[in-house]
This record gives sequence, C-alpha cells and structure tokens, in this order.
Amino acid sequence: MDFDDRDLCDLPPKLDSQSNKNESFYLYPNSSNDQFILLCNNADTENIIVKITDLTGHEMTQRMLGESDFISLFSTETLPAGLYLCSVIQEDKVIWIQKFVKVQ
Repeated sequence: MDFDDRDLCDLPPKLDSQSNKNESFYLYPNSSNDQFILLCNNADTENIIVKITDLTGHEMTQRMLGESDFISLFSTETLPAGLYLCSVIQEDKVIWIQKFVKVQ
C-alpha cells in the first residue's frame, strides 16, 4: 500500500518554548532542583490554574492563581528527578504549556 503526504496525520506541535504562541508566560530556571518561577507577563491571572504533570499525564500538583499573582514560586523539592509539564489553564482550556526538567 502506498502513502503520500495527504495520508499523514497532523502531528501535535513540539512542547517547547517555540511552540507556545502565548508569550505571556515564562518559566525559569529550567532545569531546577528545588523551585521554579512562573512569570505572568501581561496576562490576566484571574481564574488561572497551573498544573504540574509528569509525561504520563499524572497530576503532581495544581494551584489556582489570584488576580495579582504575576510572579509565582513553585516548589519542586518533592518531585522525583525527571521531565515534567507545566500547564496554564483558563476557562477549561490549556493556554500555555512548557516542559521542564527537575534535577536532584
């Protein structure tokens, strides 16, 4: 059976800073061993949920941001070393996602 480009599925975008069209958020440092900062630059932080998940989708933690939470500190001390996703959710939609590395 022959395939051409029309037979290919659309692949999801890579999960990196280049794929985030919403530049209102910035996570640093990446990688970290005990904490990272989520900077909300020019973003409406009302009703925003930040979720940390492992690559299997298991939720490690979540936090609701308040109206004035433009700089939020997240502890990673209890996370095992590995690769994680930080997702920003507003009105049940993921509006930003960034992978980050937790080191020992």
